[in-house]
Amino acid sequence: MINELSILCGINACAIIFDEKSQEAEVWPSPTGVVSVLSRFWNLPEHAQRKRMLDLESYLKQRIEKAEDQYNKLKVENKKKEMAEYIDKYMCATEFNFDDAHLTNPNDLTDFINKQLKEVYQKLDLMDFQAQEDSIDFDDIDFDPNEFYLSTP
Repeated sequence: MINELSILCGINACAIIFDEKSQEAEVWPSPTGVVSVLSRFWNLPEHAQRKRMLDLESYLKQRIEKAEDQYNKLKVENKKKEMAEYIDKYMCATEFNFDDAHLTNPNDLTDFINKQLKEVYQKLDLMDFQAQEDSIDFDDIDFDPNEFYLSTP
């Protein structure tokens, strides 16, 4: 596994594995390879050594934070989908029944609609701006109509 990691990441890596049953540690790639990698590591300044150094607790904290962030993003995304589905379902309905929506907070629907409207207005403003940029302003063109003649057959 360390060999694959070394090849995939393009790095020098080593492993020292201690087993309770054995007196001697198992090393990879070889004792001289381990000494080479460790000596390069120890020759780095201390701040460079600690830059990416993690113990198990720090690693697990990072993974938990990353998973929580991903969970929160998915929760927001699912809420948006739920709101959009609710709007689609009741867009043409003659009655508006909040009890069918299973909404924890009816204000969420209002917030969602307001955000969607804001995005629509921003896109319209952008389209209007782009249309203005794309249109030709004939006042800026140096043009003398007397220089052009239409020929008649």
